[in-house]
Amino acid sequence: MKFPLLLAVAAFSASSAYPESIKTYELKRDTAGYPCFLETTTDKGHRLTIQLSDHKDVWSLHFWVSGRPDIYRRYFDRNGMRDQDAIEKAYTEIKIGEHTFKIHETSFFYALRQSEVDEKTSLGLELKEKHHVAGALGSMDYDWFAIPGLITATNTSQAFSEFRQCSYDAMGLKPGERVEMDMRAEYRMIFEKSFKNWIASASTAESCLVSRVKKEDIEAVIDRAVSAFYPGIMNFMKRREYAEELNSTIALAQLGGSVDAMKKGGCMMAGQLAEMSKMPVEKAIESAEDVE
Repeated sequence: MKFPLLLAVAAFSASSAYPESIKTYELKRDTAGYPCFLETTTDKGHRLTIQLSDHKDVWSLHFWVSGRPDIYRRYFDRNGMRDQDAIEKAYTEIKIGEHTFKIHETSFFYALRQSEVDEKTSLGLELKEKHHVAGALGSMDYDWFAIPGLITATNTSQAFSEFRQCSYDAMGLKPGERVEMDMRAEYRMIFEKSFKNWIASASTAESCLVSRVKKEDIEAVIDRAVSAFYPGIMNFMKRREYAEELNSTIALAQLGGSVDAMKKGGCMMAGQLAEMSKMPVEKAIESAEDVE
């Protein structure tokens, strides 16, 4: 076991979950659209699943934890509806060995209402982009994994070793190979979150009858974004696909903004918040445009 004792104690102290040991595991290759698919169970009956994805040429790791209904029932509002904001605030990082990785996206539960939560309900955390994935894989030779406040697992080295090798093979990487940070991809991830927030904030402001963002303004932002994040003649198809992807997120973001307007205090400073929310959108695009 390579993981230093003091470091293990520190990592345990940072997590409210007691350590549990990986009891069984199964690695599958090219399953359900994933190049590598690892399913593990712990001695406490919880399930940790890790998937390597190359969806639309973007490498990512997905971490799913099920068997924790007692914890998941906390993330619902007084009406019993899922509180996505609370979930995203609660789980922001994972720990693999001695390294901590910031989560880029928190996936939905398989439950919309608190009454639907059961042992099969899962929480998913996503780590995006090749350089982040390579960093996480490189840390998997340590016998420790934690999602603070949710699960802390030991006896991971054998299962992780097989998953790591499968992932290296799929990504065309050699063990320990360093992948340079893709700054344009980093700015794109910032933009995507900011874009959804801007659309939601604009929808709140419109529902509150204080301001309105025109459809043409949104289209102009999307046109500029696709050119900034996928420049060059060879990326024509990616620009079109990315524009379609951004357009597909608008309706859901607008719905969320409309719901926020109906909440008590939801219209407070709605106009100012909508205006401020566009600033990180523009900044992310500008930063990507400056990447050589």
